[in-house]
Amino acid sequence: MKIIIHQDSLSQRGDSQNAEYVAKLLKEFFDIPSLIVAPKNNQNNFDRIKELRNRGFSVSIYNDLNSLWDISKKFNTTHAYFMNNGRYSNVWIPDTFHLTHAEIGRAHV
Repeated sequence: MKIIIHQDSLSQRGDSQNAEYVAKLLKEFFDIPSLIVAPKNNQNNFDRIKELRNRGFSVSIYNDLNSLWDISKKFNTTHAYFMNNGRYSNVWIPDTFHLTHAEIGRAHV
């Protein structure tokens, strides 16, 4: 099993740190390799990517769906874990099992 963890933003704040925690726990408890991926068009990603790589995490950025698919093929991905905000996303990876982590706000009564 090899998992791609997709996060739209890899900043230092809030939910952006979840990809790091998931990757760490997959390796530590299950010895499952993972690759954190994020879109290149998010300017928050660059400083965080350098920091993650320096701490031993595998991180790639992609330009478009085709480059994401190429990254996935090279990594021999079996599963893709998408961490998003609950909104529809057209990001997907062929020939993988898809897992989606979506946070949806609570209704206040």
